[in-house]
Amino acid sequence: MSDSKLGYEIDGVAVWFHPLRFARLASLYSAQASNLQKRLEQQELKSGGRMDAARSRKLFKAEVKKDDRLRVAASFKRVALLIPITKFHTNSGGIIYDMSRIVPLLEATWLDGITLDLIGLIGSSVYVHFGSTLEYDRDNPAKLIEGVYLSRADMTFGYGWRMTFVCNYPDWQHAEAHTRSQTEKNFARFITFEIPDGFDIASGDYKDIAVEGDPELIGGVSLWHLVRLASNALLYLNQSDPDVVGHMSSLRSEISAMARGKVFQCGFKTVDWNTDWSNARLKPGRWQIVDPGGDGKPMTVEWLRPIPTNVQASGQVIEFKAGVRVKHESNSR
Repeated sequence: MSDSKLGYEIDGVAVWFHPLRFARLASLYSAQASNLQKRLEQQELKSGGRMDAARSRKLFKAEVKKDDRLRVAASFKRVALLIPITKFHTNSGGIIYDMSRIVPLLEATWLDGITLDLIGLIGSSVYVHFGSTLEYDRDNPAKLIEGVYLSRADMTFGYGWRMTFVCNYPDWQHAEAHTRSQTEKNFARFITFEIPDGFDIASGDYKDIAVEGDPELIGGVSLWHLVRLASNALLYLNQSDPDVVGHMSSLRSEISAMARGKVFQCGFKTVDWNTDWSNARLKPGRWQIVDPGGDGKPMTVEWLRPIPTNVQASGQVIEFKAGVRVKHESNSR
């Protein structure tokens, strides 16, 4: 299913992952400037005006100046903050895990008593793609959190994990026709923070977590929800045999000039394709520690996956409904 409004594909091979889009930032600015100049020249000629090099430069400078007034300093600064995060990911191998197939199962998995101290990771940073699950504002596609950069962080008071959740870029296929202010505004929609080692994911105090990024996004998300999902993604990769397949069979021509990472799709064998996830009731999944790790050895876990249930007895289930992403329900009556 191709969704041009969201700017990527979920079924088949998902191509427009955030790291691939952001890698085009410099070339995108250049293409936007070139296209702007062409549009201005065409408009001038259509209106019967004269066109030479001097006139073209004057029109271009005037339009750029007008766009500069629309540029928000905060957006520019946030994009500057995102650059080293994405660069670190690229320098760490640029690995991308597409978990869009298994997000409903990850969202329905508990992490009682889990900390991330002994989680292992291939490389120092990876990107996990969730897809169109985390919609905090359906009317604004740019408020859709579609993935997270996960990296080991050397914090002031020890080690931890930096999590940087990024949003979609609406109408990406036409980005070369956008203005610089538009592009900065779209790429500035992200939040980033650090989770210290020893932090209890399920019951820790998230009010103590310092968050940077888009204030509007910060005010609209649940850190507990996001961190739990990201932690489940990390634990998924720490199974003794995770369901992960290297796959990038169909590339659009535009990708060829971009920095490429290794793309892995997750969940080919894990997901029961006969389950209707739009209206599924699930008994929550959990993680079972197979090897606690230590002395430089990462922990190994086994995933007791969520299972569909129609049980009406007392207990908790997770319910997925159209328009409602996750709902915790007590069935005690």
